[in-house]
Amino acid sequence: ADAASPLDGDVASSAEAGNADPLAFNKAVNCRKLFVFLQETVAMIAQGDPELGFKLYLQIASVADRCAIAANAVGKTEEGSEYSAIAYEIMAQAFLLYEDEVSDSKAQQRSIVSMVGTLLACRTFEKDDYDALVTKTAQYAAKLLKKADQCKTVMLCAHLFYPTVRDGGANDSALRNPQRVLECLQR
Repeated sequence: ADAASPLDGDVASSAEAGNADPLAFNKAVNCRKLFVFLQETVAMIAQGDPELGFKLYLQIASVADRCAIAANAVGKTEEGSEYSAIAYEIMAQAFLLYEDEVSDSKAQQRSIVSMVGTLLACRTFEKDDYDALVTKTAQYAAKLLKKADQCKTVMLCAHLFYPTVRDGGANDSALRNPQRVLECLQR
């Protein structure tokens, strides 16, 4: 006997509905469920390859931030806030993975550079969330073993405390903290 595919009901119903494409997928999935699925999948990948899992978390956070930007652009600010919260949670997962699993000094340096790049690209974090993330990133940079690596990454972190104005980044000026920039550069 042939085993029925879980999608057979959807395919049959779309074919019966008169759709031209009998393989059309009519399952509605909200984006929050998709991000939960991605988070769970990356958690499994991270068990075998923590550095890859870390990079994937950062990319997912960046995508969630882009979804927040798109939602805000069409006037769906409630959805935008939800995506921004998702981006923050995914970044927090990345940071936990970094703390627990990334131990090689060169991998740590690469990871911090990736954190800085992702945080500079993300534009929808609330001020408190952004401050927490950039402060933690600067702390990671200051704890690197090699002084040369510390200098490079702390200098990169200085950019986080004075983000430049970008399209749609009206609250970037609220995120600026010249005192923290000076602290980073004085290290």
